[in-house]
Amino acid sequence: MPSNLVTIILQYLSPLLVDKIAKASGLDRALVERALNAIIPGILGQLAAAAGKKSGANGISTLIGALDPDTLTQLGNMIGGPNQKELVAAGSDMLTESIGAPAASGMVE
Repeated sequence: MPSNLVTIILQYLSPLLVDKIAKASGLDRALVERALNAIIPGILGQLAAAAGKKSGANGISTLIGALDPDTLTQLGNMIGGPNQKELVAAGSDMLTESIGAPAASGMVE
């Protein structure tokens, strides 16, 4: 059984999903895998910092409440699909809303 949230999230990033992300982004698979292994803990750290503030906690709660419960399991179907640009924009917007523009801009650019 996974011992922490990072491990749980990384388990959703199967080799097939990493391959789809690499293909959709035009990047090398190994690079994408290393980037995901680095950025997931960074995002979680920023979410934890935001959750320590009342407005941040409220924003995260609102964001999570608005998500489809099947978002993670459906992620593979969304990547590389016809709505790829909308998916990236929505993810970037959600990240910005939950951790703030300065922190998010360094992760998504």
